[in-house]
Amino acid sequence: MRMTSPTPCLWLLLPALLIGLTAQAGDNSGHTIPGWGQVIEPDGDCIVTAGDGTLTVAVPGTTHDLSSYRSIYKKRNAPRVLREVDGDFTVQVKVSGSFEPGKAGTLPGAYPFNGAGLLLWANDENYLRLERNVWITSHGERSSYLPLFEYWKDDKDLTQGTPSTKPFFKGRSAYLRLTRQGNQDRAAVSNNGVDWVATHPVTVQFPRTIKVGVAAINTSKQPFKVEFAELKLVSEK
Repeated sequence: MRMTSPTPCLWLLLPALLIGLTAQAGDNSGHTIPGWGQVIEPDGDCIVTAGDGTLTVAVPGTTHDLSSYRSIYKKRNAPRVLREVDGDFTVQVKVSGSFEPGKAGTLPGAYPFNGAGLLLWANDENYLRLERNVWITSHGERSSYLPLFEYWKDDKDLTQGTPSTKPFFKGRSAYLRLTRQGNQDRAAVSNNGVDWVATHPVTVQFPRTIKVGVAAINTSKQPFKVEFAELKLVSEK
């Protein structure tokens, strides 16, 4: 059977089709998702999609982090979606997914870790993380912070919770809430959106106008996929 060559018009279309496919699978950075904010995806290997009020972030099994872990890895390459907010506010989100990082990590001397949650962002060296999280120890135990609530100032972690071998988070979903009042930030977590556990406030030094949104962290050799939903951002001017 003789195969015919594509018509000239089809040849002209093929490069455009390939470019479109590459853009969908590669860097999502730059575009804005209504209701969520601007996508920041530095490495171009994550997939960020939205629909029906849900934001989904798929992270491959390579290092995507926000921490300077023992100076091993200083890239702030975790995928995140951020929007500007001015003054005091309360932000809340539902975080769902399979937090199963497995036993193999991507960083030397570090445990495999999954984390996802809210992010307050001034710049690469000044930000605050509130995350549902889990990691697997060298003994195969699941451990987590209740919750991970970190304040990074000038590239130094000034606030960190106490780890536990009895993780608070249960089931597929959890809720996170962050309230900013002046230079005080308060966090709370819940497994059902009704019964909340509050943390101690953290004193921060952020500008009045800052970026807020969600982020996903993975230092496991397994892919990590997380869904954010029911995002509520209420200004308290």
